[in-house]
Amino acid sequence: MKIKTIALTNFRNYRKQSVTLGPGLNFIIGQNGEGKTNFLEAIYTLSLVKSYKAPDQDLVLIGSDLSRISASLQTREREIELAVAFSPEGKTATYNRTAANRLSDYIGTMNVVLFTPEDLNLIKGGPSERRYFVDLVLGQTDRVYLKELTQYKHVLKQRN
Repeated sequence: MKIKTIALTNFRNYRKQSVTLGPGLNFIIGQNGEGKTNFLEAIYTLSLVKSYKAPDQDLVLIGSDLSRISASLQTREREIELAVAFSPEGKTATYNRTAANRLSDYIGTMNVVLFTPEDLNLIKGGPSERRYFVDLVLGQTDRVYLKELTQYKHVLKQRN
């Protein structure tokens, strides 16, 4: 799967930005504070409908009510369009312009793996950090696993 274009509207420091990615390897270059990390965070957020580093309300540009990330992706078979939006009412995810009934139905459409300096905890930390990472990866690739994991966490929360 390849991202062809990505558009950001009121996401972090981006008021309105559209980027067409070229074939092969793409480099993101810029000065400090210009939004390179925010751009990568947008790709991650588009995939999992949540940021890896901030709560949903922090994804919306200050002074705006709605933040949106959309992308056109090319798979082996076809082109698809994905979009996520964050507002005070909550978040929505769409696949080919059709809203997902549940976010768990949307997750796994586009798979991402992110490594940050904090991910050294996979090696140095305890089993809970490793389990979280495995759950994140398996949840993107296996919808049944994600459904069962969600139900397990819900039951565990009720029990506690």
